[in-house]
Amino acid sequence: MVTNVDAGECLVPLTEADRLGPTRLTVSRLSFDVLFEVSEFLSIAGKLGRHGALAMQFAKRPRAYVDFNDPRTSVRIRRNQAFELHLKVDLPHPGEVAHLVALSSQALDDALQRLALG
Repeated sequence: MVTNVDAGECLVPLTEADRLGPTRLTVSRLSFDVLFEVSEFLSIAGKLGRHGALAMQFAKRPRAYVDFNDPRTSVRIRRNQAFELHLKVDLPHPGEVAHLVALSSQALDDALQRLALG
């Protein structure tokens, strides 16, 4: 999920049927879920700038309609396990604390090592 709090004027497809004919709107907050391959994400990461993002890395490609933010903890855990979540990183807006989530301590240690090397 990518969040932009200073979106301004945007072309927004309000329904899937509108994806080829989006509506021009003035938006104060815009959130959207996007599926990226790692190389695609790395190529646009610099454009995220000061916007917040919630990035999740899975071993299995998730289906687009699966809600990984279900308010029920047990449901979220089962869905993360089903698609083999490696790492979840909540990158908030500047001045806020980032959150890392992994399904095992080894996966979290591995992610922290990669971040330290980067």
